Amino acid sequence: MPPLVLDDTFKITITDGVDTVTFSPQEYSLVISGVDYDTGRVASGMMERNQVGEKRSCQIQLPPMHTAELQPIMKIVSGVVHTSFTATIVDPTQPSGYYTGTFYVGDRTLPAYNFHLDLWNGATFDIIEF
Repeated sequence: MPPLVLDDTFKITITDGVDTVTFSPQEYSLVISGVDYDTGRVASGMMERNQVGEKRSCQIQLPPMHTAELQPIMKIVSGVVHTSFTATIVDPTQPSGYYTGTFYVGDRTLPAYNFHLDLWNGATFDIIEF
């Protein structure tokens, strides 16, 4: 199944405590991972799992954007000014439909720049919860 293409009603907000940006991604993928402590097999061969929490990570693809639109987003997620930022993301497992946490940025890809239109097409980045 192809990824869901989102409209402008789907919003993500990021802030580094100084600057805040709200934007609509073109595509969005959420991963919720269990965090375990001292998990493994016991002498009987049974698995004992001690889950102590969950962490989220997201891959976000932006719609085509001009440099002036893209720069505020990249400034917050770049990790240059601050190593972490707060993000409010869409999460269907939450009663409100949103989750707010502290994240850091993973890989950033900024492809297909058009000099004539000043356009970045398909910029993507990963955010990972601390």
